[in-house]
Amino acid sequence: MGLFNNRRLGKVNGVSILINKTTGYSMATNANRPTSPHLQIYKLPLTGIISISHRITGVLLSLGLLLFVVIISMVSGGADSYAAMQASCRRG
Repeated sequence: MGLFNNRRLGKVNGVSILINKTTGYSMATNANRPTSPHLQIYKLPLTGIISISHRITGVLLSLGLLLFVVIISMVSGGADSYAAMQASCRRG
C-alpha cells in the first residue's frame, strides 16, 4: 500500500507529482524534505513556545486558585478549622 500504489507523473521545481492508482488523486511530494526533524535540531517556533507556556501557567493558576479556595474555606470555618489547616501545612 502507500507509496507502492503511486505512479510518478513528473517533477516540477524539485517536487515530485504522484498519482495514486487506486483513488486517482494526485499529490505532491518534496524529495528534498526530511521525513522527520531531529528533536535536537528542530527549533520550536515562537507561537509554539507561547502556547506551551500559556497552558502551563493556566494549570498553575488553576491549582493556585484551588489552594486559595481551600484555605479561605478553612479560615471561614472558625478557629478549630483554621488550627487544623495550620497543622496540616506544618506537616507538609
